[in-house]
Amino acid sequence: MINPNVPSNFANAVSPFSPLGRQPVGEENADSRNTPFNPVEESSELARTENRRSPDERPGELDQRQRLDDRSQDEGSRGNNDDADQQRQQDQAERQVQAQEQQEIRQLSARDAEVRAHERAHSSVGGTLTGPPTYQFERGPDGVNYAVSGEVSINLSEVAGDPEATLEIARQARSAALAPAEPSDQDRRVASQAAQLELEARQDIAEQRLQERQAEAEADEAIQARREAEEAERAEREEERRRERDEALADTQAETVETAADRFAEINNRNIDLNRRLIEIGVSQPVAPTGGIFDQTV
Repeated sequence: MINPNVPSNFANAVSPFSPLGRQPVGEENADSRNTPFNPVEESSELARTENRRSPDERPGELDQRQRLDDRSQDEGSRGNNDDADQQRQQDQAERQVQAQEQQEIRQLSARDAEVRAHERAHSSVGGTLTGPPTYQFERGPDGVNYAVSGEVSINLSEVAGDPEATLEIARQARSAALAPAEPSDQDRRVASQAAQLELEARQDIAEQRLQERQAEAEADEAIQARREAEEAERAEREEERRRERDEALADTQAETVETAADRFAEINNRNIDLNRRLIEIGVSQPVAPTGGIFDQTV
């Protein structure tokens, strides 16, 4: 079948079909011919002459050939362009995937640094109250495990009988829970629990100090009462000693007076006896005759 878009250099060699019921011109047999003329045949010389025609002598034929060449080039260009477009699309898709992977790696790396810094803040402030950090990892497109979450255990146990120690634990635990720059909801809940424990410890300390003050007051009262009792006892003993001294002094004075009177009477009697004896022996004269003073006085 001849492509209608492709012209032939042998135009005379292609004969149109005859009318209906006839064979093509030059192919009918002798019986079917209705003309005495033989068909026109193109000689080889004529064909060579036709092919040697200048472009100016066949402009339409050259334009059609140029269009065919242009169409072939266009089709080739379109094919090449389609391949190039497909390659560009593949390259673009690969670049997008790589960009997404790089973006995911950057996000995972940033998250890893954030999580580790968060848990280190808990551990550094918590000290002995906190355990070592534990992490949950996610494998990135590069095959590296990145920490995406973590936790640190913390001790919030109350120290029995020592509210001061409990208060210190509560303070340190609350500071550790709020140590990161952006505490999580769980961190805030732990801080709230630590604050509650701190409040209870303060109440226990206040009660303990009140009991201590009451005990000190009772001790002071007991000491004061004992001192007062000792002072009263001492005063009573002193008064007893004073009475005993006074009684002893009074007894001594009474004995002294009595002794002095006895001695004076004894001395006086001795003097009277001595004077009588002196008078009797004539050594001295009586001061006045017996009854003289009374007589003179009368």
